[in-house]
Amino acid sequence: MKKFKKIKPFDIKIMRKKGFHSTINKDTLNVIKIVNKQSGWKKINSCPVCNSKSLLEWIEKFSLRIKVCLKCSHGFCIDIPVNISEAYENKVQKLSYQGIYEEKREYKIKRFASERVKLLRNFDKRNSLLLDYGCGSGWFIEHAKKFYRCEGYEPTTYMADLIQKNLKVRMHTDAKKLPTKFYDIITLFDVIEHVEDVKLMAKKLYSMLKKGGIILIFTPNKDSFAFDLMKENQNLVIPPLHLHYFNIKSLSKLFDRYFKVIHFETSGADIADLFAYERDHGNKRFSQFLSKNMNTLQTLIDNSERGNHIRLVLKKRG
Repeated sequence: MKKFKKIKPFDIKIMRKKGFHSTINKDTLNVIKIVNKQSGWKKINSCPVCNSKSLLEWIEKFSLRIKVCLKCSHGFCIDIPVNISEAYENKVQKLSYQGIYEEKREYKIKRFASERVKLLRNFDKRNSLLLDYGCGSGWFIEHAKKFYRCEGYEPTTYMADLIQKNLKVRMHTDAKKLPTKFYDIITLFDVIEHVEDVKLMAKKLYSMLKKGGIILIFTPNKDSFAFDLMKENQNLVIPPLHLHYFNIKSLSKLFDRYFKVIHFETSGADIADLFAYERDHGNKRFSQFLSKNMNTLQTLIDNSERGNHIRLVLKKRG
């Protein structure tokens, strides 16, 4: 019988302040305006994971459509920027990093980074070389370097420069120049859903790992309670920033050629997300119920593998 896992408390006063969803939506709409003014959009007509053209309409948000593949159940945006970097190398995203992420840095290290390192230590307790791929503001590296030798990859150059200066770790900004057969561990936290060519990424990750190396991936779970209930109002539905919406089936399909799944679980903030939405839209009685019972409800969701984030550990084949 599978062991029942109790989640750690989630501080909604820090992580889900008033106006949480409206702020995300405002920033996303501003990014869409930037793309409209620059290179514009292109259409994706087949599944980025399995190439199938058997697709079903799923969610539409800000006039951008997301479809689901009927073959592998992968969700993906069919309208994406011609130049993906335009969605990130802009003032809107820079201010988002400096504000939202830096404001919560200490809490995220204490609550989330320690938990992620603990998960990794179940599979590698050595002084291994770790690459945090798409490391953002570097808060995970700040904690992980106490346990591992760490490097980071961050294509947004102003972030990479800041991390290298503050944390004194080697940083990479060009994925094509990352070394092969070099790392023991690669982590990708909320990264893969942003990548245009996920099949190319899977191949690249395989090439960078040493024999027996592992990958830890966190990514939104399209089969979660919050996605099913909230649809386009879920704060993780943010096209064109999130291009992909995985579940365990589509992730397994993507990585099966190169890696073996050695750990899978879900853990999320489904109830916190629903609480924040209901609080900010005037449903006081329901939001109070959710706040009072948040940890109990989320524990039940996570243990049924319906949490809004997938945690996947992969081991290199061969």
